[in-house]
Amino acid sequence: MGAADCYFMQGDWPRAEALFRRATEIEPHNAQAWRFLSDALLAQGQRAPAEAALYSSIAADPSQRPSWGKLARLRATAGLPLKSLAFRRGVRVTQEADGKFTVHIDESAAGQADTPNYAMRLLLGISESNQRQSENAASKSPYEIELGAWRTALKVMDETKALGDQRVTDPALLQMQALAKDGQLEAAILLLMFRQPYRPALNAWLAANPGGVKGFIDRYGLQP
Repeated sequence: MGAADCYFMQGDWPRAEALFRRATEIEPHNAQAWRFLSDALLAQGQRAPAEAALYSSIAADPSQRPSWGKLARLRATAGLPLKSLAFRRGVRVTQEADGKFTVHIDESAAGQADTPNYAMRLLLGISESNQRQSENAASKSPYEIELGAWRTALKVMDETKALGDQRVTDPALLQMQALAKDGQLEAAILLLMFRQPYRPALNAWLAANPGGVKGFIDRYGLQP
Protein backbone atom coordinates (compact mmCIF):
# COMPACT_ATOMS: atom_id res chain seq x y z
CA MET A 1 0.00 0.00 0.00
CA GLY A 2 3.07 2.24 -0.09
CA ALA A 3 2.26 3.81 -3.45
CA ALA A 4 -1.32 4.43 -2.35
CA ASP A 5 -0.03 6.20 0.76
CA CYS A 6 2.13 8.45 -1.41
CA TYR A 7 -0.79 9.40 -3.62
CA PHE A 8 -2.90 10.04 -0.54
CA MET A 9 -0.28 12.33 0.99
CA GLN A 10 -0.09 14.20 -2.32
CA GLY A 11 -3.84 14.69 -2.34
CA ASP A 12 -4.30 12.53 -5.44
CA TRP A 13 -7.43 10.92 -4.03
CA PRO A 14 -8.61 9.02 -7.14
CA ARG A 15 -5.28 7.22 -7.57
CA ALA A 16 -5.06 6.53 -3.85
CA GLU A 17 -8.59 5.18 -3.92
CA ALA A 18 -7.81 2.86 -6.83
CA LEU A 19 -4.74 1.40 -5.13
CA PHE A 20 -6.39 1.02 -1.73
CA ARG A 21 -9.32 -0.69 -3.41
CA ARG A 22 -6.92 -3.06 -5.13
CA ALA A 23 -5.34 -3.80 -1.74
CA THR A 24 -8.74 -4.81 -0.34
CA GLU A 25 -9.24 -7.15 -3.28
CA ILE A 26 -5.88 -8.81 -2.66
CA GLU A 27 -6.34 -8.96 1.13
CA PRO A 28 -10.06 -8.74 1.96
CA HIS A 29 -9.29 -9.30 5.65
CA ASN A 30 -6.96 -6.30 5.76
CA ALA A 31 -8.98 -3.92 7.92
CA GLN A 32 -6.41 -1.15 7.53
CA ALA A 33 -6.72 -1.20 3.74
CA TRP A 34 -10.47 -0.76 4.06
CA ARG A 35 -9.97 2.17 6.46
CA PHE A 36 -7.56 3.87 4.09
CA LEU A 37 -9.98 3.31 1.22
CA SER A 38 -12.64 4.98 3.35
CA ASP A 39 -10.34 7.95 3.97
CA ALA A 40 -9.69 8.34 0.24
CA LEU A 41 -13.39 8.20 -0.55
CA LEU A 42 -14.28 10.66 2.18
CA ALA A 43 -11.62 13.07 0.92
CA GLN A 44 -13.53 13.09 -2.38
CA GLY A 45 -16.82 13.83 -0.65
CA GLN A 46 -18.15 10.30 -1.13
CA ARG A 47 -19.62 9.81 2.32
CA ALA A 48 -21.84 6.78 1.68
CA PRO A 49 -19.11 4.69 -0.01
CA ALA A 50 -16.68 5.78 2.73
CA GLU A 51 -19.09 4.52 5.38
CA ALA A 52 -19.59 1.27 3.47
CA ALA A 53 -15.82 0.73 3.42
CA LEU A 54 -15.76 1.07 7.20
CA TYR A 55 -18.41 -1.64 7.59
CA SER A 56 -16.18 -3.81 5.41
CA SER A 57 -13.22 -2.91 7.62
CA ILE A 58 -15.12 -4.05 10.70
CA ALA A 59 -16.19 -7.25 8.94
CA ALA A 60 -12.54 -7.87 8.06
CA ASP A 61 -11.47 -7.64 11.70
CA PRO A 62 -13.98 -6.50 14.35
CA SER A 63 -11.23 -6.27 16.98
CA GLN A 64 -9.57 -3.26 15.32
CA ARG A 65 -10.77 -0.26 17.30
CA PRO A 66 -9.61 2.35 14.72
CA SER A 67 -12.28 1.06 12.33
CA TRP A 68 -14.97 1.51 14.96
CA GLY A 69 -13.62 4.93 15.90
CA LYS A 70 -13.75 6.21 12.33
CA LEU A 71 -17.25 4.83 11.86
CA ALA A 72 -18.43 6.36 15.14
CA ARG A 73 -17.15 9.80 14.11
CA LEU A 74 -18.70 9.52 10.66
CA ARG A 75 -22.07 8.44 12.01
CA ALA A 76 -21.99 11.11 14.73
CA THR A 77 -21.86 13.82 12.07
CA ALA A 78 -25.09 12.37 10.68
CA GLY A 79 -26.74 12.33 14.10
CA LEU A 80 -26.31 8.56 14.50
CA PRO A 81 -23.81 8.16 17.35
CA LEU A 82 -22.57 4.80 18.55
CA LYS A 83 -22.65 3.75 22.19
CA SER A 84 -19.76 1.72 23.59
CA LEU A 85 -20.61 -1.63 25.14
CA ALA A 86 -17.46 -1.16 27.24
CA PHE A 87 -17.64 -4.68 28.65
CA ARG A 88 -14.95 -5.55 31.17
CA ARG A 89 -14.83 -9.29 31.63
CA GLY A 90 -13.05 -9.21 34.98
CA VAL A 91 -12.22 -12.93 34.91
CA ARG A 92 -9.91 -15.19 32.93
CA VAL A 93 -9.49 -18.93 32.72
CA THR A 94 -6.07 -20.57 32.52
CA GLN A 95 -4.99 -24.19 32.23
CA GLU A 96 -2.44 -25.17 34.85
CA ALA A 97 0.48 -27.58 34.48
CA ASP A 98 -1.64 -30.41 35.86
CA GLY A 99 -4.21 -29.86 33.12
CA LYS A 100 -6.82 -28.39 35.43
CA PHE A 101 -8.49 -25.07 34.71
CA THR A 102 -8.46 -22.16 37.13
CA VAL A 103 -10.68 -19.09 37.15
CA HIS A 104 -8.78 -15.91 38.02
CA ILE A 105 -10.58 -12.79 39.22
CA ASP A 106 -9.13 -9.45 38.14
CA GLU A 107 -8.50 -6.93 40.88
CA SER A 108 -11.06 -4.54 39.41
CA ALA A 109 -13.79 -7.19 39.61
CA ALA A 110 -12.71 -8.45 43.02
CA GLY A 111 -13.54 -5.04 44.43
CA GLN A 112 -17.20 -5.76 43.66
CA ALA A 113 -17.36 -9.02 45.60
CA ASP A 114 -20.76 -10.02 46.98
CA THR A 115 -22.63 -8.08 44.29
CA PRO A 116 -24.72 -9.55 41.44
CA ASN A 117 -22.38 -7.91 38.93
CA TYR A 118 -19.43 -9.77 40.46
CA ALA A 119 -21.38 -13.01 40.66
CA MET A 120 -22.22 -12.84 36.95
CA ARG A 121 -18.59 -12.37 36.00
CA LEU A 122 -17.55 -15.24 38.22
CA LEU A 123 -20.28 -17.38 36.69
CA LEU A 124 -19.08 -16.48 33.20
CA GLY A 125 -15.59 -17.65 34.14
CA ILE A 126 -16.86 -20.86 35.74
CA SER A 127 -19.04 -21.55 32.71
CA GLU A 128 -16.05 -21.10 30.42
CA SER A 129 -13.99 -23.42 32.60
CA ASN A 130 -16.73 -26.06 32.50
CA GLN A 131 -17.00 -25.74 28.73
CA ARG A 132 -13.25 -26.23 28.32
CA GLN A 133 -13.16 -29.40 30.40
CA SER A 134 -16.40 -31.01 29.27
CA GLU A 135 -16.35 -34.45 27.64
CA ASN A 136 -16.65 -33.01 24.14
CA ALA A 137 -14.38 -30.01 24.75
CA ALA A 138 -11.88 -31.18 22.15
CA SER A 139 -14.49 -30.84 19.42
CA LYS A 140 -15.51 -27.30 20.43
CA SER A 141 -14.06 -24.21 18.82
CA PRO A 142 -13.00 -21.23 20.98
CA TYR A 143 -16.10 -19.40 19.74
CA GLU A 144 -18.40 -22.29 20.68
CA ILE A 145 -16.88 -22.34 24.16
CA GLU A 146 -17.43 -18.59 24.55
CA LEU A 147 -20.98 -18.82 23.23
CA GLY A 148 -21.77 -21.70 25.59
CA ALA A 149 -20.35 -19.80 28.56
CA TRP A 150 -22.49 -16.75 27.79
CA ARG A 151 -25.63 -18.81 27.29
CA THR A 152 -25.18 -20.48 30.67
CA ALA A 153 -24.42 -17.23 32.49
CA LEU A 154 -27.32 -15.34 30.90
CA LYS A 155 -29.73 -18.18 31.64
CA VAL A 156 -28.89 -17.88 35.33
CA MET A 157 -29.20 -14.10 35.07
CA ASP A 158 -32.71 -14.50 33.62
CA GLU A 159 -33.72 -16.97 36.32
CA THR A 160 -32.39 -14.77 39.10
CA LYS A 161 -34.36 -11.82 37.79
CA ALA A 162 -37.51 -13.94 37.62
CA LEU A 163 -37.08 -14.87 41.28
CA GLY A 164 -36.96 -11.20 42.23
CA ASP A 165 -33.55 -11.49 43.87
CA GLN A 166 -30.99 -8.71 43.94
CA ARG A 167 -30.41 -7.78 40.32
CA VAL A 168 -27.50 -7.12 38.01
CA THR A 169 -26.98 -3.42 37.31
CA ASP A 170 -23.92 -3.50 35.06
CA PRO A 171 -24.97 -1.77 31.78
CA ALA A 172 -22.83 -4.06 29.61
CA LEU A 173 -24.25 -7.23 31.16
CA LEU A 174 -27.78 -5.90 30.82
CA GLN A 175 -27.09 -5.02 27.18
CA MET A 176 -25.80 -8.54 26.49
CA GLN A 177 -28.91 -9.96 28.16
CA ALA A 178 -31.12 -7.81 25.92
CA LEU A 179 -29.18 -8.81 22.80
CA ALA A 180 -29.50 -12.48 23.70
CA LYS A 181 -33.26 -12.13 24.13
CA ASP A 182 -33.34 -10.51 20.70
CA GLY A 183 -31.54 -13.48 19.18
CA GLN A 184 -28.34 -11.50 18.68
CA LEU A 185 -25.95 -13.12 21.16
CA GLU A 186 -23.87 -14.70 18.39
CA ALA A 187 -23.55 -11.42 16.51
CA ALA A 188 -22.71 -9.54 19.71
CA ILE A 189 -19.84 -11.88 20.55
CA LEU A 190 -18.48 -11.91 17.01
CA LEU A 191 -18.65 -8.16 16.46
CA LEU A 192 -18.22 -6.65 19.92
CA MET A 193 -15.90 -9.22 21.54
CA PHE A 194 -14.03 -10.61 18.55
CA ARG A 195 -10.82 -12.59 18.91
CA GLN A 196 -8.88 -14.11 16.03
CA PRO A 197 -9.75 -17.73 17.01
CA TYR A 198 -13.37 -16.80 16.22
CA ARG A 199 -12.49 -16.19 12.55
CA PRO A 200 -14.19 -19.34 11.14
CA ALA A 201 -17.39 -18.52 13.02
CA LEU A 202 -17.26 -14.89 11.87
CA ASN A 203 -16.78 -15.94 8.24
CA ALA A 204 -19.74 -18.31 8.51
CA TRP A 205 -21.91 -15.60 10.09
CA LEU A 206 -20.97 -13.05 7.43
CA ALA A 207 -21.79 -15.54 4.67
CA ALA A 208 -25.17 -16.30 6.24
CA ASN A 209 -25.93 -12.63 6.96
CA PRO A 210 -25.01 -10.40 3.99
CA GLY A 211 -24.99 -6.82 5.23
CA GLY A 212 -25.14 -8.15 8.78
CA VAL A 213 -22.50 -5.80 10.18
CA LYS A 214 -24.32 -2.67 9.06
CA GLY A 215 -27.67 -4.17 10.04
CA PHE A 216 -26.49 -4.92 13.57
CA ILE A 217 -24.94 -1.48 14.02
CA ASP A 218 -27.95 0.33 12.57
CA ARG A 219 -30.30 -1.62 14.82
CA TYR A 220 -28.45 -1.32 18.11
CA GLY A 221 -26.04 1.60 17.67
CA LEU A 222 -23.30 -0.28 19.50
CA GLN A 223 -19.54 -0.45 19.29
CA PRO A 224 -17.09 -2.39 21.51
